[in-house]
Amino acid sequence: MDAKDDGWGECVRIADVVIGRERGLADGRYFRERSARYGTWGIPPVTGDALVRILIVLAVRQQQSSSYGGGPLLVEAERRLGEYRLHELFAGVPTTGVDSADRVRVDALRLLVYSVTGQSVITLERLLLEAQQVLRRVVIELFRTEDAGS
Repeated sequence: MDAKDDGWGECVRIADVVIGRERGLADGRYFRERSARYGTWGIPPVTGDALVRILIVLAVRQQQSSSYGGGPLLVEAERRLGEYRLHELFAGVPTTGVDSADRVRVDALRLLVYSVTGQSVITLERLLLEAQQVLRRVVIELFRTEDAGS
């Protein structure tokens, strides 16, 4: 496996930790609320979280080489989700080393990005907002933990 593939795998691990950590915040309330929102949008919660996870992977991947990790990496990833032209996020997807399920999720997000219908745009904007909120909550929790330890 080449270095690019290792980078993708590291971004996947970071996104998994972020999603897992956010699910435990506020006694799982954020996760339950997010799942309920997915339901109102007609998206199964498992699918919604899988797409949010890939958005986090893509954002972390864009920031990976320019950040030191931890909080700063996540802060930049969250910020970039709102600033990037979305098609730029896909530049970080390697041609090898991405498992088939993640490849399908990347392709589904690409379809949303390049779709011209209103509902697809709304769905994508909602998923982006969810990804930003997940990252923001974890960053806030990380800094609170650091402050408590000081």
